[in-house]
Amino acid sequence: MVTVQPVTDVLFLVGKLTIGWLGDRDEAMQRLGVPWLWDAPLHVIAREVMDGSGHGEPFKEISLRDVCAGLRFISPGGKDRLRASAGRVHPTQLQTMRQLTDASARLLEQLWQAAPAGRADPAGGQAAAPSPRMRNESPQNTLQRAR
Repeated sequence: MVTVQPVTDVLFLVGKLTIGWLGDRDEAMQRLGVPWLWDAPLHVIAREVMDGSGHGEPFKEISLRDVCAGLRFISPGGKDRLRASAGRVHPTQLQTMRQLTDASARLLEQLWQAAPAGRADPAGGQAAAPSPRMRNESPQNTLQRAR
């Protein structure tokens, strides 16, 4: 899950969800035991919730400023990338659900695993140094290697 930081328009990776169930609103309400859910074409429930092992991944705030222009999406219509300028992304580009290519998904997984839980620093950088394997590599090189 991603969001764009207000004012700076920097894209942040903030959540990871491993899908345990995917379906309609009525069945989601039944599975979760709740009387109401918002209207949407699809609802998902985290794997950890479905199997009773927990509540999902902790919140993280990972700046994607250096990699957002290189992210690619599966797009039959040819809109396979975000329009980014100097690491900034207009939030309206996130109004449609998109599916990452395998290479872009691997890159975000690497960034996710390297980052601690919690918020990034106020300047929009990472909350902590990347893992030793990634430390000497630029995000663009990591994306190329992930492909």
